[in-house]
Amino acid sequence: MTTSSFQSVALRLRPLAACLAAICATAASATGTPAPGGAAPAVPHSPTAVVLNCDDSGPGSLRDTVTAAVSGDTIDLSQLTCSQISLTTGAIVMGQSNLQLVGPGRDRLRIDGGSIGGVLYHANFGTLKVSDLTITHGSKYRSDVDSRGGCIHSDGSVSLYNTEVRTCSVTSTGVYSALGGAVWAQNNVYLSHSTVSGGFTGALGTGRGDGGGVFGGLSVRSLYSIVSDNNALPPSRGGGIFTTGYLGVFESAIYGNYSQDMGGIAAVYPGSTFSAVFNSTISSNDAQWIGGLYSRSKLYLYNSTIANNTSYFSNSGHVIGVGLHMGPNLLTTQSSIVADNSAYLSGGYDVGGENGVNWTGLHSIIASTSLPPPPDTIWGPSLLGPLADNGGITPTHSLTTGSFAIDFGDMPPIGSFTNDQRGVGFSRLSGGQVDVGAFESDPDRIFTTGFSFGRLPPPQRPAPHPDPEHRAADGPKLGPG
Repeated sequence: MTTSSFQSVALRLRPLAACLAAICATAASATGTPAPGGAAPAVPHSPTAVVLNCDDSGPGSLRDTVTAAVSGDTIDLSQLTCSQISLTTGAIVMGQSNLQLVGPGRDRLRIDGGSIGGVLYHANFGTLKVSDLTITHGSKYRSDVDSRGGCIHSDGSVSLYNTEVRTCSVTSTGVYSALGGAVWAQNNVYLSHSTVSGGFTGALGTGRGDGGGVFGGLSVRSLYSIVSDNNALPPSRGGGIFTTGYLGVFESAIYGNYSQDMGGIAAVYPGSTFSAVFNSTISSNDAQWIGGLYSRSKLYLYNSTIANNTSYFSNSGHVIGVGLHMGPNLLTTQSSIVADNSAYLSGGYDVGGENGVNWTGLHSIIASTSLPPPPDTIWGPSLLGPLADNGGITPTHSLTTGSFAIDFGDMPPIGSFTNDQRGVGFSRLSGGQVDVGAFESDPDRIFTTGFSFGRLPPPQRPAPHPDPEHRAADGPKLGPG
């Protein structure tokens, strides 16, 4: 979806679709992101301050260079030949409103917090941009305030480009919460061609542990990115992603995350905003309630796959969806697969929702649901392959022979997608008709390495309440409280 293609069709779309198109186009333009296609975005910058060494502090260090910078500066780490900056005196604190860190490549330089504190602390309301770096081993423990952002904390917004954030944690005690195990932003989090993995939240008292990987107060947007293997210990929501505002997941994979409620993604805001999941995969996430995705706002699920998510319970007065659960709002599914999700105590439904769900859409495979589905729902087998490297940037579920998803789908109503989830070289249309789901099959292509993207060994699951009826009386905490 290029900005130009959005603009070319916007006038022909109904108002709602035009609104969606404009938002997506604006997001791409504002962040310097190219049209979906897999190529890493070029982040324009004019270095104004060069980091000269990998010392923790002192002349030429990252810490001293940041201290001397002013808002709008770019901190250039791309000329460093060392491979790691080890922080021994705490996080790098940035008081500037807007600042950008540019590295030589996330496989060439990492900033390591040594698990003694956070790594990057942005104490302002602007935007911290980080590109071509790995941020790792941030760890926070607080007993006096909420613990937020194990590796990256921003009182404003965070934008990550070609960046990896991994092995980060926040814990808290007393009445305080542990939020955003890897990344926490009071306003917005934007991921582009980035990975967030191995985040952990643990509220050891009476607080909450929301957002094992990413917490965005106003929004979370992901483009060609991976959020995987993050864990949020109970009480918690959103093992991979948590937001109380807008959710946008485009050409991304959210998999292998765990939380008490909403293992993959929790979008809990009930207001006028919406959630959009396009050309993406939500798979192999786990929770006691709602394994995959929960959206309390309107949800537009286009050409995506939600599969192999699990939960422990599936019934709490109303039926809880294991793969997808909707709040009382509009659900639109277009050429999407929601199948092969299961609950341990009972079979569970792939799609469930609260009273008031209005479900519309076309050409989707829904294996099981407690809601009245659109009339043209496809009730045939999806026959998905395992989550694996099938080419491209992010893992996908391939379609095996006999799948009803092959040539039964359609393009989204907001314009033409050039590629499937994998990006450039993987056409969204191969054959007589678009396939259902995030993956487009092509029998003439040999591309897969066969490498499986199965989840890491899961954390020890806390024992459920000994009386399921006690939990079923109120169910998961679905709202934003």
